[in-house]
Amino acid sequence: MKAEQFLKELKKLVEDLKAQDVVVMDLSEFPTCGRYHLIMTATSPPHINALVREIKKFSKGKVQHVEGLLARQWVLIDCKDIIIHIFTQQAREFYDIERLWKM
Repeated sequence: MKAEQFLKELKKLVEDLKAQDVVVMDLSEFPTCGRYHLIMTATSPPHINALVREIKKFSKGKVQHVEGLLARQWVLIDCKDIIIHIFTQQAREFYDIERLWKM
């Protein structure tokens, strides 16, 4: 499956799982950090766990690394061409990573 189709289906999955403020950023002009970034907000630490679990099941081996699962404030999932960010509301507001890439 191509990255664009995988991203489209992944976005639908997390929206169905009630992720909030889901944003897709095309960062293909920056060759060092994944082609796309999928950014979302989870409502609670258990919601973060559920999103990670379902993303890993859906991804069928595409997940290369998961970071931040123990802290459950900002979880990063590396799927090579797609980097997934799952934030709590507080962490998303604090780090504001969308602003970094809009410059």
